[in-house]
Amino acid sequence: MDYLEFIREREEKREFWVAYAERILVNPKATYSEYKTAVIGVRGFDPGLAERLDQKKGRPPSYG
Repeated sequence: MDYLEFIREREEKREFWVAYAERILVNPKATYSEYKTAVIGVRGFDPGLAERLDQKKGRPPSYG
């Protein structure tokens, strides 16, 4: 894999995770696990967005 391909893949991942995190932030029915998944995915690309996601807890999981 060459450097340009690496940069292209990283940019695609960044766009995906930032869009996913923003979608989770505006969703009032987002669950705790969706918030945590978004935090993990976006932390390397946008620490400010990850912090905002981490502050919101989301609905607790329902087992049943």
